[in-house]
Amino acid sequence: MISIIKLFRWLHWWLPVTRTRFTGELRHRTIILDHVEIVNASFHDCDIMYGGGAFKSEDVHFERCSWSFFGSAANTLVLMQFLHDSDPQFVAKTFGCKP
Repeated sequence: MISIIKLFRWLHWWLPVTRTRFTGELRHRTIILDHVEIVNASFHDCDIMYGGGAFKSEDVHFERCSWSFFGSAANTLVLMQFLHDSDPQFVAKTFGCKP
């Protein structure tokens, strides 16, 4: 049985880029954020997956959602963790956040 992530990776490379649009309230869904537009939406108890593709969002809220990252997004998180471990103030300085 092929995993949903492996299937998405394969489709991501072989199918033309399309943009899915989500609006309104979504519950108990698996949402892949790559190539998605989300406007005026709320997600409750959803599984959110992100691989590093472009997306657009406006007025979006998440409640009790689980997050998973793969591909470029996962690599970026590994890099950010490395940079944080090397200099705990790095992320705060880079994004203008309080540590």
